[in-house]
Amino acid sequence: SKVVAKEFDIKVRFAGEEPNDPFTRKYNEYMRKLLPKNGVEFVEIPRKECGNKVISASLVRKYLKEMNFDAIEKLVPTTTLEYLKKN
Repeated sequence: SKVVAKEFDIKVRFAGEEPNDPFTRKYNEYMRKLLPKNGVEFVEIPRKECGNKVISASLVRKYLKEMNFDAIEKLVPTTTLEYLKKN
């Protein structure tokens, strides 16, 4: 990663917070430790929440399977909602 970061002049690596998936959470922990040692800042972006639940693609797929567009509307941008309704 040091060579790639240097080659492309990468100074910051952004990643989404992962409260649900242990594998991805561990990957983020690894990047948090490794990247700064190689001159790359690691920034973890908090997951957007709706009510007391984090928004995830899995949750949107669940609501889509149930055809619950009222619930989906609270989680996604209008353009995404319109696309899901059409398709």
